[in-house]
Amino acid sequence: MTSKIGGFVPDVGLESISRSQHSGVRLPAQGETELAGAQVRKWLEALFPLDSAEALMRRFVAPQVADLSVLTPARFERLVRESAARLRELEAESDCPELFAARELLDTELALRELLDNYRYLLLKA
Repeated sequence: MTSKIGGFVPDVGLESISRSQHSGVRLPAQGETELAGAQVRKWLEALFPLDSAEALMRRFVAPQVADLSVLTPARFERLVRESAARLRELEAESDCPELFAARELLDTELALRELLDNYRYLLLKA
C-alpha cells in the first residue's frame, strides 16, 4: 500500500509507522489505552457491586447494630449479664424449651468468658 490512490495516501496501521521519515514516533503505552467497554464496566460495578454469594448471605443474616457503642467490651459485658438475668426471669414464668436453651447457652458463654479472663490474668501475672 505504498502507492497513492488518486492523490490519497492511506495512513493506517503499521504501514504508516514504517513510512514515517523520522524515528521519533511514540506509540501509546498499554496502560494509557482503555478498552471501549472498560468505563461502562466500572460504572456498572459502582452501581451493582459484584459480591460473592457467601458475602451476600453473610450480610443478609448479620444482625444490624443500631447503636455501635453496644460493641464496646464493658457495655457488651453488662448487656450480656442483663440479658441472662432477664432470660432467667422469663424462663421461671413459662415452660418454653427455647428459653431454657437460650439461657443455658448464655450461662455457658458467661462461664467461658470468666474462664478466659482468669487465664488471661494468670498469663499476665506470669
